[in-house]
Formats: sequence, C-alpha cells, structure tokens
Amino acid sequence: MPFEAVPDRDGGYFFLVEVTPDTPLLQSFSRVPADRALFWSSLPKKPIRDFVPVGPALPLRLAIFHVTRCGSTLVSRMLDCLRDCQVYDEPRVMLRLCGPVWHLAPPVMRQAALEAVLGGLGQPIKPQATALVLKLALFEWLSLPLLAACRPGLPKLMIIRDPLEVLVSNLLKPPIWAGNKELQIAPLASGVARSAQRAMSDQEYIARCLGKAMDALADAIERAPADWIIIDHAELPDAIHDRLLPRLGIVPLPAERMAMDAQARLYSKRKEAAGVYIPDSDRKHAAATPEMRQLCTRFMAAAHARLLALHKAQPG
Repeated sequence: MPFEAVPDRDGGYFFLVEVTPDTPLLQSFSRVPADRALFWSSLPKKPIRDFVPVGPALPLRLAIFHVTRCGSTLVSRMLDCLRDCQVYDEPRVMLRLCGPVWHLAPPVMRQAALEAVLGGLGQPIKPQATALVLKLALFEWLSLPLLAACRPGLPKLMIIRDPLEVLVSNLLKPPIWAGNKELQIAPLASGVARSAQRAMSDQEYIARCLGKAMDALADAIERAPADWIIIDHAELPDAIHDRLLPRLGIVPLPAERMAMDAQARLYSKRKEAAGVYIPDSDRKHAAATPEMRQLCTRFMAAAHARLLALHKAQPG
C-alpha cells in the first residue's frame, strides 16, 4: 500500500507499507512513528510507474473536505462504522500528492500518480467494503482540478464551522503546518509571497491559509454545486444520517447506527481513552482575543459567508 509519494524526474516513487484486515486504517496512514530514520529505512520503494495494485480497487465514493477543527474527524469515525465504507483519515500519501509538495509537477505525472494511489488505497482491506472514502487534509484543496480530471462528478462533502471558532482552535493549538511559512511551497497555501511572509506573524499566516482554503473551496462549489454536500458543524451528527448517507445510498444496519451514535458522543481527537465530547463553541468564543477577532474579520469572514450562502442554497 502506498504510504508516501515522492516526486522525481521519472514520475516519482512510493514508499510502501504492508496492511492486513486488522490494520487500523484511520490511524495508520497519516503520521510517521517517532523513530523516523528506522521507519523510513524499513520501507520498500517502488517507482510509481511500476506500481501495480494486487486486484481491483474499491470505487472512490466520497472525498471529505474541511478547514480543520470543524468535525471532519468525527465524520470519518462515524463512516468507519459502516460495513460499506473503507475510510482513510488524511492518508499521508494523499497529503503529499494532492497538497503543495506535488502541486508544481506536470499534470500528467500527477494524474498518473493519483490513479496509482487510488488503486492502492482502494485495495479491499475491510471485508465487506464496497466503497472508498477519503478524508483529505486542509491543503488538498489544491487537488480539486486534479480530482475533477480523474473522477469527474465525484461526490464531495464540505464541513464548515463558525470561522472564529476554527481560528481560535488553530491559534490556541497551532497545527504542524503553521511552522512551514519559510518553505518555498508556503505561498501556495497562503497566497502571499515568501518575502512578505518572513515578517508575518504565525497567527496571521494561519488565518490567511484558512481563509484562502475557504475561498478556494467556495469557488469549487460554485462551479459544480450538484457535486457537493455542505454540512455545518452545528448540524452534526444528525446531518450524517439525514443528508449524507441518503446521498450515498447507504442504509446503516441497526448495529451500525448504534456504533455511529456512540462515536458522536465521544471526543473525536482522543488518542486511546474514550473521552466524552463536550460542546466547545461558547468556550472558543470566550477565548477569542480582539486580535483573533480582527484576523478572522480580515481573512476568513467573507469566505465563510460565501460557504454559508452556498449551504443555505442547497436542497434539503
């Protein structure tokens, strides 16, 4: 199974990992273990052009987009309760291929790599799975034209949330990518030249990246509204049952519905212990400083208003 995709002049190569039916797919394909050197040295490499999936792949049924800290992990955990869905939560190989790292590679090379990745991730691991579901990371909005070329008409879920709540969460607990503003690829995420980013605060960089992602996703939804389902964080978890599953043609078994409801009662970012979810919107608004509110107004509010209008315009 592809774990990492590295571009080169020959079309790129994969680092591969072995998976078995008991592999926890949601947790196993996003982060590198602590002993990075040992981990990478243990993985076999294969040119992407030589990678051949073992058998037919599950069809990609849904791609989940979001702007972080808005309930997307809960959605992926709920869908993972369904026998039909083989779900990956921000697999590293997709983050690399569909994010800034591969963005400047030739389109033909990226398309070939994506087909290989979907063939690999789509190998049936979950015994009764009939469909592949991918939760994508923030910067994978860059892959929207690539996905449209490879999978036209693919159903896509967009999860939105009050932008101040999203920003406060990201500023109080900064994401890993917040430290990337010095990288050459950083302007792709923020829309700001590297020379300007050097003097920019981390807080402004985060707000700009979030706002740019929201605008790009609003653009994509406006181009093909029929391909998208928009769910507000405040509508979770009921909207999964009322709007998403009917769109996908999935009817949960009673035991699956119980498992999904159990996931909805838990804190989705938990590591091992099952912590109970406590609504946090009020706490996030209370924690917002005047500076945070100003950043939200400058870089995120207008984009969120576009997404909210698109959400209200959807049927049902």
